[in-house]
Amino acid sequence: MRFAPGPSGPLHVGHSRAAVLNDEYVRRYGGRYILRLEDTDPARVMLEATFYRPISYAPKVNCPVLFVVADRDLYVPAEAAVKTAGLIPRAEVVRLPVGHFDVYVGEWFETAAEAEADFLEKHLLG
Repeated sequence: MRFAPGPSGPLHVGHSRAAVLNDEYVRRYGGRYILRLEDTDPARVMLEATFYRPISYAPKVNCPVLFVVADRDLYVPAEAAVKTAGLIPRAEVVRLPVGHFDVYVGEWFETAAEAEADFLEKHLLG
């Protein structure tokens, strides 16, 4: 599992939830836990981004993965996310008729959170 807190500030207690869940996944599925602190040097990031193809690693992912796909996402094309999920042997996809940020508040937050909780219960407790 890759745990990469955003470059917007130092690690804080809010990161602990993701760190604990990632650690549990690593233990359950015999993976590696990688803490990656992002380097925000714009020149180097842009150069590396032209060669960065994370989709090439998708078939190698052997743990369950949940994709919560926002069908009206303007930042991450929904079909690209679904295509990537199709390359991961144990991927599950939940599609929502919303935009990128709609899952962070209100009804769609509840829907996304329920899907995530069900997924974690199924794979960590089931």
